[in-house]
Amino acid sequence: MSRYQITKATNELIDQVEAAATPEKKIELLNQLLSVAQQTNKPLAEISTLNRLGNMWQDLGDIQRAHSYRLEAQSLLQLHEDISPANLKINIEIDLGRSYIEVRDLKNAEIHTHKALQLLNQIKKTEKREFIHCIILINSSTIADLSGENKLAIKHIKEALQKAELLDDSYLLALTYVNLATFSLNEYQINATQRYAREALAHAIVAKNPLIVRKAKMLLGGSYSRASATYRNYSYSAKAVRYFKESAQIAKQFGNPIIEVDTITELATIFSQLGKPKQAIEYFKKALQLLENIRKNLGYEGFQTAFFSSYQSLYNKMMFSSLQDAQIDQAFFTSETMRSRILLALLGRARSNVNEWSQDNRTTLQTILREYGASALSIAKATEKNTLSISPEDIIREDINNRQTLLQKKRQSFMELYEAQDIHHALWQRHQSPSPATLEDAQNLLTADEAILSYVIDHNNITIFAITKDSYHFQNLNYSSEQISTDVEAALSSIIELQEILLDPFIAEYWFNRRVNSPWPDEIQKTYDILIVHLKKLYAILIAPLLPVISNKKHLLIVPHGPLHRIPWAALHGKAEYLIQKYSISLLPSVSIGIALETKRYPKNKTTIVFGDPDPDDNMFKLPGAKQEAQIVHQLFQSEQEIFLGAKATKSNFLKHASDANLIHMSCHHLFDSTTPLLSFLKLHGGTAEDQNDDGFLFAFEIAELSLQSELVTLSACETGRNSITPGDEQYGIVRSFLTAGAQSVLSTLWHIQDQSASYFFSNFYQRIKTHGIGDSLTLTQRDMINHPSYQLPNFWAPYILSGDWRKTI
Repeated sequence: MSRYQITKATNELIDQVEAAATPEKKIELLNQLLSVAQQTNKPLAEISTLNRLGNMWQDLGDIQRAHSYRLEAQSLLQLHEDISPANLKINIEIDLGRSYIEVRDLKNAEIHTHKALQLLNQIKKTEKREFIHCIILINSSTIADLSGENKLAIKHIKEALQKAELLDDSYLLALTYVNLATFSLNEYQINATQRYAREALAHAIVAKNPLIVRKAKMLLGGSYSRASATYRNYSYSAKAVRYFKESAQIAKQFGNPIIEVDTITELATIFSQLGKPKQAIEYFKKALQLLENIRKNLGYEGFQTAFFSSYQSLYNKMMFSSLQDAQIDQAFFTSETMRSRILLALLGRARSNVNEWSQDNRTTLQTILREYGASALSIAKATEKNTLSISPEDIIREDINNRQTLLQKKRQSFMELYEAQDIHHALWQRHQSPSPATLEDAQNLLTADEAILSYVIDHNNITIFAITKDSYHFQNLNYSSEQISTDVEAALSSIIELQEILLDPFIAEYWFNRRVNSPWPDEIQKTYDILIVHLKKLYAILIAPLLPVISNKKHLLIVPHGPLHRIPWAALHGKAEYLIQKYSISLLPSVSIGIALETKRYPKNKTTIVFGDPDPDDNMFKLPGAKQEAQIVHQLFQSEQEIFLGAKATKSNFLKHASDANLIHMSCHHLFDSTTPLLSFLKLHGGTAEDQNDDGFLFAFEIAELSLQSELVTLSACETGRNSITPGDEQYGIVRSFLTAGAQSVLSTLWHIQDQSASYFFSNFYQRIKTHGIGDSLTLTQRDMINHPSYQLPNFWAPYILSGDWRKTI
């Protein structure tokens, strides 16, 4: 084709795109336009088309695909930055910000919106510039509102309104009044909401924008719903329902489940307010089904986490409505639907793999990780503590603050690189999340001697589902999340205080050498007594109400939630004994995950790999007890695989042998990064002559990329059971990474473990594991330590927690 023919065909396609009646048709034509741009080597046209495709996919509710197109446009723009016009750069930043606003990732939304504003300030003032500035202000006001910065939100939207009025643009005016109505509704300003919503509706009709029409009607419905709740006037409720239904109809016609779910949720809420639980539950079910459909298109973890964070209250409302209507099975199913769904979808499945990245990206990543690990270790050493845990309160000297700043920069560089790769992978490797467990599924998981205690923490309530093989019950406690968090932290503080007391060499020498019936030092006795008060309080709240259900059981399968993940359940104390003295205990992120892990079947591979004391020449990090412990494990299992101690305990050796191991034992140091849990790492030996590139940092995200066939992974390291809890009760840390990679069970620790006591624990645990299940072996070992004069304090035996399959015999 001649240049003239190509130009003519391109212009015809552009005209067809503008005239297309549906987003689907626009996408079809834009793909043709993209192909022409690529074949004729027109990078600017390609960038613009990619960005428009992103906008079309967002209109259809496929945020992940939309964001992927926008990232591709941004990447191509960076290659052609010198010829790219400012308006194109600005539009891409604005639309990337839109992606993040949609999924409620407000930090990244603000970053891209601010970049757009910086670019805008570099161009001359024109009508088009003012239009773009107005869009940026509207987006900035949305971000501020969602971030709780109401004054800033109002400031931005009033400035946007002034510009929209000067431009006399119906589209901008409609958007601006929608935000004003939204802010007013949040403040329960009913009259203002109606005034602004009607203005938005009028301008949206002129602009012929059905999405803004839908939003304006939803806001009008919201104002009548608030009026109904305030004045107890049924006529207001009827008007609210009418507007919500009209809004829902438009959303359904547009085919975007994201905008539909908000309207359906409002309908469910108003029927709940009207005392019509059955109708409310039906609408809640529809809303939750829409969320499940959305989940399918949000394969990228970051998007799922951010998006579903704003819908936790919907799950809670559905659960409480079901309980009020005596639908316990529906309530339990809802509780499973709201927790650890991302992990459930990822168990043992292929993930984004660094080996699939380009060579340039892998090299960049390696540099980031090496510098991050080195900075983290330097901070640990500078704080002069025998720990690799980074705590902000420890960072008091200027040089350490500088290292912490460097560390934050490396976190940010890692996340930018990792997220871009993970979004691309998730687009082409979408995982269908298995259906959550039902009450019947939970009962089928149990034997007659077992019980499930599944907890849900809301702002003002604790709900507990107690499930046995042949019955189920629920308990709703009027106890806030803030109160239970305070109780948990009080118990943990006492445990830490016990540990610090035993750092005194004189007290420690007396304690570890005293006779069985010798009195305890006053400092230990006083702190222990305070600890028992805290542990008894937690027992009274979380266990005692369920005693009639579980009294004749032997094993408790506990599904914690929120702050309860930090509880040392074994140490909770009844009237006369610890919980572990009556029951064996194991933990699960969800019952659904327990079922998935229990049904895994691996080839009977008896290979055991053991890593221990990777830094014997470093006075701060050497672990002589770990070496002894590793040797005992190796001898007990008579592994054909060599033991990896000292300089042989490298990351390279782990990656080489882990995939074939039935049992993995890691005895080393661990750093938990609460800011970026993917960068938590196990510290192995690094920088050997054989492999200078092996720095010894085995990161959580690298573990998650492995394909393991391990029945048990034991992590004899400090705080390996710590997690960063995100909305949806997703727990990010080392344990999650091993479960994701395919491990059936992981034994980890909640706090720092003393070297000698850890050696004693694991020696006894492994001697039992061949004849008892994993859960029973843990229980018997903890009971043994309770009766040992040196290790009877909870800080020695209570940190060990088992996540996953508890019945397995190794």
